[in-house]
Amino acid sequence: MLNIKELMMVKTIIYYPESPSDLSLSTDFKVMFNQKEDSITCSSMFYIQKGFLCRYSFYVYSINEIDIIPSKYILKRWRKDIIPLELLRQTYSNYGKESKMIQDAFITFGSIVNKLAKEEVGLSNFLSNLQEYLSEVNKRGSSMSSCSKYARMTSLRGASVPNTINVKNPEGITNNGREKIDQH
Repeated sequence: MLNIKELMMVKTIIYYPESPSDLSLSTDFKVMFNQKEDSITCSSMFYIQKGFLCRYSFYVYSINEIDIIPSKYILKRWRKDIIPLELLRQTYSNYGKESKMIQDAFITFGSIVNKLAKEEVGLSNFLSNLQEYLSEVNKRGSSMSSCSKYARMTSLRGASVPNTINVKNPEGITNNGREKIDQH
């Protein structure tokens, strides 16, 4: 049973249809919003069926002046980091230790820049530190500076491009990619 404080955190709204055409559908939708647990449920079951929140849930969020939707209700395909880091690591894991370290450096650099993108002071400090480190590396000299661009890209990819590329079109297909239509 909910105590008084928890009961004040739970809010319910009942939706009544706006037009007579909506009467054929279910007329009442109850949305339970628990601010303490940061959860919302609706009797329309739209989130359970489709995987994203219904308009009634968004209405309750707007009534309660909540601008940020909890991350558990945001689909992965809508996020900024669409490709999971684990998948990137698996892609480059079989190319050797050096390529994996290079890939980790790119991932780390990208995540730092993304986190500091809106902090001007932090980003300028990071940039100055990075420029200092670059000048130190330039003083020491790099083993890759004598290599060609092709050799550097090959070492990053972990595989070379073949000299001749043999791609053959499939035989026996005459419809140019369109579905065959029977004409009677």
